[in-house]
Amino acid sequence: QIFSDIICPWCYIGTRLLWKAIAELSQNHRATEFRFKWRPYMIAPGVGEKGEAMRDFMQKRYGKALNRDKDLSEAALEAGVSLEGGLLSRQMWNSAAAHRLVQLAGEQQEQQGQPDLQTAMMEALFEAYFHREQNIAALACLQDLADKVGVSCEGLSTGSVAALAATYKEPAEARGVKGVPFFCISRQGYPGSFRFSGAQFPQTFVRAFQSLL
Repeated sequence: QIFSDIICPWCYIGTRLLWKAIAELSQNHRATEFRFKWRPYMIAPGVGEKGEAMRDFMQKRYGKALNRDKDLSEAALEAGVSLEGGLLSRQMWNSAAAHRLVQLAGEQQEQQGQPDLQTAMMEALFEAYFHREQNIAALACLQDLADKVGVSCEGLSTGSVAALAATYKEPAEARGVKGVPFFCISRQGYPGSFRFSGAQFPQTFVRAFQSLL
């Protein structure tokens, strides 16, 4: 399970590092099958229609934005992420509707037996936001991405942003999630699991995987 926000740079980096870890493990364990469940989390539920500069948001929330930018740049290098202008140059948009789209993808995945559809939807949103700097709060943008991935948008526009944000908060808090990315790694039918808060080095994930094999 991965608690994540589409507009969170650490979530994007953390996911790239997870993919690197899976690729590394798969070299010696080709038969290992991974299943992913994406859980919503909003780092900025109060962002309005006009959005907010990410650097300003980080400055207000954490302070010393330049140091955060340096940390992000180093982590991005480790993850193999290269973005023009840096990760903090993006405009932040309200991600409530985008999370709803990811949930719809998960429901469709279970109903129709389409493996990794939810992950494909999340990846498309990450790509649109971080690489093409698209407004992932705009319904037209979400519909276009959904069409390309093959996800039905029926029910996407239902519910206000505030109502959606409220429904996302409870599941995260129930699991003790206070920040993202947050990874819950377990093996089906196997007692024990690993929990990681924040982006992790690939080897950290690999050790967790190996402990569950």
